[in-house]
Amino acid sequence: MPPTGRGRRPACPRVSGRDRGYLQIALVRAARQVAARRFRGGSPPCRTQEQIAHLGALPFAIALALASTAFPGSAAAFDVHARHRQAFLGFWEGVDPLDGSTVQASISGIEGDGVLELSQREGFFTVCFQLGSDHSLGRGLVRGTGTIVAGGLFEVELSLTCIDDDNNLGTPLPETLQYRLESRGRIFVVPGLDGAPDILLHRTSR
Repeated sequence: MPPTGRGRRPACPRVSGRDRGYLQIALVRAARQVAARRFRGGSPPCRTQEQIAHLGALPFAIALALASTAFPGSAAAFDVHARHRQAFLGFWEGVDPLDGSTVQASISGIEGDGVLELSQREGFFTVCFQLGSDHSLGRGLVRGTGTIVAGGLFEVELSLTCIDDDNNLGTPLPETLQYRLESRGRIFVVPGLDGAPDILLHRTSR
């Protein structure tokens, strides 16, 4: 090999493209190793194939780190519906324009798996009252679970269980409803059934 001369360094070896694959290594450690390198003039020394692979993984590591800080958990970082779910969470209250009864809805995401839980009660359920004289108080409870679907709607598989005047639970009545938010998330809309008007709820707590 001919002399390279003072201050010159041998040419760096070529690295094949397949060696540039992203390595499953500790991202923070790789970033620190790269950031710690400092050169004082001249060209940097030749890097090994492993070092180059570390450098190639750095942009991916930084992007992943930034994304993971947006939401706790790697899956949530890429969940397009996470923001919509957060908007529905909380305790909502309003008045049914059909009969003037108080309506309350509690929405939670206990498991953190993208499924939301809904519990809804009214001071008076017309559909329960219509079951007969033993349901004169019109009491009932709505419960169900759902997910965010296209358009940011909250689609819930729920059931209404009427409660008679002796506190006996009736047979759950299944239904699928799509709830939505209006006024920039300040109003929770309970869809009216069979021609009944929508019920507008306001969040009173989270």
